[in-house]
Amino acid sequence: MIARNGRLLLLVDLTELNKALPEARKHFVGWLKSTGNGPRMAVAPFGASLIAATIAALLVSAARQVTGYAPRVKICTDRATAQAWLTAQERILSTR
Repeated sequence: MIARNGRLLLLVDLTELNKALPEARKHFVGWLKSTGNGPRMAVAPFGASLIAATIAALLVSAARQVTGYAPRVKICTDRATAQAWLTAQERILSTR
């Protein structure tokens, strides 16, 4: 997707998430580190509980510490807000 479009936009529904497995966090951070794709990504999780939102914030922080950068992330309360934010990010990322 990134190779073809130059960017990756992720809309992530966290309404059913209670926890993120450590393996998933390690895999995501490792992928960002090995590919260097963080600056070309925007991620909009929505519907997160306080615990899930905290985990998402920690994941972004870990990615930033390991790779020196992280994808653009906005934790949203609902799907419509997340989609609107991603639309704006698509315009920004497509000009880079």
